[in-house]
Amino acid sequence: MFPVSTSSISHLSGTAGLPLCVSRDTLAAALGEGVLGPDQAQATTIGCQTIAENAEVELLQRLPSGFQFLRILKVKVTSASQPEPLVGYTIEISR
Repeated sequence: MFPVSTSSISHLSGTAGLPLCVSRDTLAAALGEGVLGPDQAQATTIGCQTIAENAEVELLQRLPSGFQFLRILKVKVTSASQPEPLVGYTIEISR
């Protein structure tokens, strides 16, 4: 296996405020709660948090979702508020 070079690392922008969940199942629950819940602004799911404004988000893998407009991403998030980087799942919405 070859080491990853910095030129092959993909950093994402525009991810602040998106959910970051420990698994794809908790991400699905968060999306369902946010879309179907009575108050979208207060939709929270155990195992998920919101990506901070100042976070650096590194794309690890794009996963198929079954929808053309929505993709599931496996990412590594680093921010000043977290002592260790977090690996989890979030979404990417096509424009």
